[in-house]
Amino acid sequence: TNRAELLIIEGKYDSASANYQQAFRTGFPHFTRDYYNALLCAIELRDSALAVRYVGKILERNVGVDFFDQPHLRYLDSICDLDSLALRFPPRLNNALIDSINILLVRDQYVRQHNQPLDSVYKTDAKIYSAVMSILKQYGYPSETLVGVDMYGPKNIGSTIKDFNILLIHQLKAGHCEIMAYLEQSLEKGTLHPETFTYYA
Repeated sequence: TNRAELLIIEGKYDSASANYQQAFRTGFPHFTRDYYNALLCAIELRDSALAVRYVGKILERNVGVDFFDQPHLRYLDSICDLDSLALRFPPRLNNALIDSINILLVRDQYVRQHNQPLDSVYKTDAKIYSAVMSILKQYGYPSETLVGVDMYGPKNIGSTIKDFNILLIHQLKAGHCEIMAYLEQSLEKGTLHPETFTYYA
């Protein structure tokens, strides 16, 4: 995928697309941005079969059809019905995990947004720590295939990955550096993007 990105910069979309296809044949859990870049190559090459496949992969990560309503993606309108495609590729997410993260975020934000005493913030963070560690032990860093992904289009589509990042930031600020070992494992498994890992490191 790194080689493909460099080839895109050089305008060699055919070679970039070939690299993406080779990469996607591996069992590695690729990131949505990789599928998006591959989609852009497919559009440049007017390869409708590949374009539809990559749109499907992106839709499975809980990105709504509104995301594709952008001028540089208009080619898709001529090759498929995005609403029908969304029915064929529904998000396959772990809703229980998403709900857990959302509940934790509400607790995390409540004490901060309502100017609770610092002691109350510390107590809340201590309770959240146990839940965050439980998630990391069971799933590692919640991957895009589990909780969806941030993609930004005309209507600014969000995700719970961003929410989990907020929880991690507060836990690391509280001095829980042992979290990094779980993030490192997730990095090695390919469920955590290197840029995100570097941010936390």
